[in-house]
Amino acid sequence: MIIQIENAILLIAANSLAWFAVIFLSGFLWRQRPPRMFDHERFPFKPFGFEQDGTMYEKKMKIKAWKDMMPEAGGVFKGFGKRHIELRDTAYLETFVRETCLAETVHYTIMAALPLFIIWNPPAAILIMIPIVLAGNIPCIIIQRYNRPRLLNLIRMREN
Repeated sequence: MIIQIENAILLIAANSLAWFAVIFLSGFLWRQRPPRMFDHERFPFKPFGFEQDGTMYEKKMKIKAWKDMMPEAGGVFKGFGKRHIELRDTAYLETFVRETCLAETVHYTIMAALPLFIIWNPPAAILIMIPIVLAGNIPCIIIQRYNRPRLLNLIRMREN
């Protein structure tokens, strides 16, 4: 802890404001990057073998039972809402695939910001934040990794 904030209310306010900034700046700044950065065929977006085109998430994590309960903020900053597939044309589906990569990047970035909070938080606060940050972002990453192969299959079906 570099900066010491003694007042609990001030500490909570600083953390709330900082997390708000991290979350929204991550989304805003990544949205400014060129779409080619979010190539589903490159690491870290390329599917891993164990994911089995997303079926692992259905079988092992029962994703269909909980994924719709997660918040979806893709439409912020004139973005792309990912709650439902709106169109079935290939261009839209390809945009959707890119958006899953962008969303995944945003959630990795949010988790990567956690060490910044060491600057003004006592160790106990960091220990409380770790599971909250992981619980708030890992499920969102899983949803993107689950949806991407399903969207790519839709694209392949359209092309055939």
